[in-house]
Amino acid sequence: RVDETPDDLTKWLENNLLAVYEPSEAARAYDALANADRWLGRVRATQNYSYWRYATDNAASGVAAARDGTSGGWTRYSRPQFWPGSDETADKICQRIADRSGLSIDTARRNVLPFLSAMTHHCKPRELTVAMAAAYDLDEAGVSFITGSGESTNKVESIVADAAERRDEAMEAHSGGAFAGTPGGDKGDSDESNPINTDEGRTDNDEQTDPVVDNEQCRR
Repeated sequence: RVDETPDDLTKWLENNLLAVYEPSEAARAYDALANADRWLGRVRATQNYSYWRYATDNAASGVAAARDGTSGGWTRYSRPQFWPGSDETADKICQRIADRSGLSIDTARRNVLPFLSAMTHHCKPRELTVAMAAAYDLDEAGVSFITGSGESTNKVESIVADAAERRDEAMEAHSGGAFAGTPGGDKGDSDESNPINTDEGRTDNDEQTDPVVDNEQCRR
């Protein structure tokens, strides 16, 4: 793309460098990226965009010169994790992290999300990834975004399924029996055990007082 800046270029290179370069080559390439970042810092400090040419030279030529040779095969390149095109997914994830952790969205984005990504890279360890997905109620897109694994892979789908099962178990365990079925008593037995008898204690021989007679006696 012709509308991307040297800042964008360095992010793409940094994100995909280890997928292509050997460790010794990557060390030299990162030195070139560090030099490019210094020039970008000078651009931000002075607003002199003519320094972009030096940043581009280090990011492009310097990284390319770090290789000892070429290797065959096909490599799948991925965009940087916090690329603008991913902002919608990132915002949803950060919102969930913030809600469940009592943090601001900005703190969740800067201080929590990078650590989650590092700890669950490519869904390893799996148990930790399942726990994370359960804690933040993540779907396949969320797990894929944080771990860097493919959204439609069986690995991610199974992690989301296990996380949903874990949430259901935790909800039932903390419900205090609210979701447990209560045995219903027999209505007939209930009526017999709790009779409503307005004539309780009255016998056939008991005399009933006539209110009309009582009133006549009071007037006399």
